[in-house]
Amino acid sequence: MDAAEGLPGASSALRELFSVKDAGGKDKNPPGRDPRDSNQRWTSFWSQVKALGLNAEQVHEKLQIKSMKEWTEKGKSLDDAIKTLSEKLGSQHKQRSDWDAVTMKQVPDYASLEAVVKNLCSLEPSQIYQEMGGSSRADMTVSAWHAFLQIKENYALDGKSL
Repeated sequence: MDAAEGLPGASSALRELFSVKDAGGKDKNPPGRDPRDSNQRWTSFWSQVKALGLNAEQVHEKLQIKSMKEWTEKGKSLDDAIKTLSEKLGSQHKQRSDWDAVTMKQVPDYASLEAVVKNLCSLEPSQIYQEMGGSSRADMTVSAWHAFLQIKENYALDGKSL
């Protein structure tokens, strides 16, 4: 049992204290909206969107909405959005287990890195190098394997919920 549930009136007092109200005193959290959709959850959401290789405009197009606010006002969660986006992309982006199966021997050089990453998440070579802070192979200061590990951290789909 939650401590607040054990005290008469504590739950409602806390809800009232932490609810978001507009200027007219109306509750700004629409029915069905998960109050846990905090800034941290939004940051995680947009990180996962980036891992899918999408930007905000593409998210709106694929979800057939004008804004994510419209999505959440329909009572849908951020987890639902990621699931829907992943399904729409199909097998374009691979799960972490697929990334984990790649060995150092498979990524001995940048040409191999480009092929492996293209297969795992559809990044083009120029996008790989931008991700690493450069614009071409010539700008790279780490081994292809270390570049792979960094890209893996940013693009492997965890399959975990937000």
